[in-house]
Amino acid sequence: MEPTFYGVLGVGPDADEEEIECGYRERVTDIHPDVNDDADADAQFKRLQTARETLLDDDERARYDRLGHASYVRHHVSCSAWES
Repeated sequence: MEPTFYGVLGVGPDADEEEIECGYRERVTDIHPDVNDDADADAQFKRLQTARETLLDDDERARYDRLGHASYVRHHVSCSAWES
């Protein structure tokens, strides 16, 4: 089972903007393709970016919460990283 956007960022569903940014900063330094040689680093980074962008946008976050992770990703995310 793939992690939710909240799980990718290591925050709970009630996280505020500051917590989301903190979770992003904590993870980006480890998975950024410039510092991570893992073959999956680029996909991990794209997942992190998508999660952050979605949860920081009030309208998109509400849509994500309403639809649930699987449905939102299937219908709203055009990022091949989520399909792998």
